[in-house]
Amino acid sequence: MLSAGKQHLVTGLKLSGTDLRKAELDFYMGRYISVGGISAIMTGLSYIGVTKISIPAVLQPPVIAWQTFMFYTCSCIAMAISLYNLALSAFLVVNAQGLMLRGPPNSVVKCIEILSAQWRLVRVLVTLAVILTLMSANAIMWMKLDPTTSKPGAAIAVSVIVRASHPPNAAHPGDRTDRPHTRRSSSSSSPRWSG
Repeated sequence: MLSAGKQHLVTGLKLSGTDLRKAELDFYMGRYISVGGISAIMTGLSYIGVTKISIPAVLQPPVIAWQTFMFYTCSCIAMAISLYNLALSAFLVVNAQGLMLRGPPNSVVKCIEILSAQWRLVRVLVTLAVILTLMSANAIMWMKLDPTTSKPGAAIAVSVIVRASHPPNAAHPGDRTDRPHTRRSSSSSSPRWSG
């Protein structure tokens, strides 16, 4: 009887460990699928920007303008990083599923180790691609400004002042954070009975 109970306990623990590994694998698979979708969108945006954006005549060669250089550099690097990230994410998702289903015993643990080892690289690359895409969009806005009337120094100063005056964790006026949180005691919450 004791041996049967022990065997039942060991089997339950193994099943719980398998369920936990499956949940961890689903966690990584969902993250990689999301990163692959974001990378595909940013690859398309960068490609359309490089091929479709019209450069003003005053910024075209032989003039070397920093706006044009920044736009093409950031867009091309963002497109290359996003394309690499897309290929890496798709490769990991497809092969992890194949290894999990057709692999040797303990293949789920091996899949999780591979996915967790590559996750830091994929996360850094998608963050860098987003930053470069935003920089290329900034360069497009600077290219479209009239160079005779635009004042870059004043625009940068105003942007810094506006950003500094609105910190990201500032409460909105509609939030009710200024009201003190009063906690009712247990004696006041229950009615008092007079004897």
